[in-house]
Amino acid sequence: MKQRIPRVLFLLTFVVLATSVSAQMDMLPQIFRDLPPELQQGLPKSMEYDEYEVMTRNVDFFSMFMSAWVPGYALFGVDEPGLGWTIVGARVGGLGMFVTGVLRQWQDLRDFWELSSIADSPQRYRRAAGNFALVGGGIVINGLAWAFDVGAAYRIAQNRKNFVQYKYGVLAGLDGDERERREAYIRSLARQENPAVHDDLERSLRRYLDTWPESSFAAEAEYHLGTLLAMNGKDAEALIVLLRQLGVHPDPVYSPASKRTAAMLVQRNRSDWEDDRETLLELIGASRTPADAPDSPAEAADEEVTPQFERFLRHVGELDEEAFKELYVSEATSFLEENPNSPIADQVLDTKASHLAELGRMEESVITYTQLASAHPGSELWETAMLRTAITLEQELGEPEYAERFYRRLLDRRPESPEASEARARLESLD
Repeated sequence: MKQRIPRVLFLLTFVVLATSVSAQMDMLPQIFRDLPPELQQGLPKSMEYDEYEVMTRNVDFFSMFMSAWVPGYALFGVDEPGLGWTIVGARVGGLGMFVTGVLRQWQDLRDFWELSSIADSPQRYRRAAGNFALVGGGIVINGLAWAFDVGAAYRIAQNRKNFVQYKYGVLAGLDGDERERREAYIRSLARQENPAVHDDLERSLRRYLDTWPESSFAAEAEYHLGTLLAMNGKDAEALIVLLRQLGVHPDPVYSPASKRTAAMLVQRNRSDWEDDRETLLELIGASRTPADAPDSPAEAADEEVTPQFERFLRHVGELDEEAFKELYVSEATSFLEENPNSPIADQVLDTKASHLAELGRMEESVITYTQLASAHPGSELWETAMLRTAITLEQELGEPEYAERFYRRLLDRRPESPEASEARARLESLD
């Protein structure tokens, strides 16, 4: 019976402690809860996960404690690696000063707390003073860096949280369907001169153009996106976006401004884009407006077969600069996903594969050529796709056995083609 009493007391103590802890957790401020109070009534349907993370990210006592031991912890936690590594550098420098001062004073550590021991020796005084300065400077630098780490991270997290609240507060107050509300929100951001809104404006523009690429708002969205990218120094992508606006969504209000910005970008990069400069200026100058009409029946027929976006892709594919080739690959990938049965799908695949090879992305080039050959067996580019696949496998990827299969397949299906003659010669060299 006596042995049972301690067990009962232990269980009662555990229950009391658990109840006490639970009661204390209920009294904690909302900042320590799973969801902040702004989100406890439910999440907006259009909120994305990165925005949810912004709303739930807090710089709390745990972050303050960890950043004291792990330099840059708080800033890394709010996705600011640049500032985080700056703090790491400052803290390591401060620690180095501290350790250097201690090591230099190691033989006379009593001088740290017995200042009278250096009163009669100027040499020891100067040495100790220098070492004290290193130690104290290291402590101060570490303290200031830690304070900046926590303070900057808190401010960044708070600003981002405020902006998400502002965004969904504005959207909740707007009338109309989802698309109209997004358009109104984008216009509200575009009117602001605050650089803090640029990231969200860019994300909103890209998301809108991916969701509603053919809407009447597309011209305005592409103009805003191109201008924003130009402001942020992404000149090549900005130019492609502006050319898309001019060629795909001509507009009497935004096209003139897009032309001016595009011409400015070409002029600003005239040395880097020297090989493409003339072509780009021709594209900008030849851009049509909605009032333009085909000058001949041949042009009208061309518009039927080759819609505006396809014409835009063809022109971009003619550019030589590496940055434009990268952007063409991205544009072509999106186009083919949405228009797999386009009359020019085989041409787009061929240009994309060629650009990938020129960019050194050989495996992706082979995959693209094989997509062309399998999806468009009747294309005039089929022989080219088979031959380029085999040559790349043989010469670039070190796979002569697989290359031989493509050479033989080309000879079996199109034995009279010029590409077959080259395939025959290469097969002989393999043997």
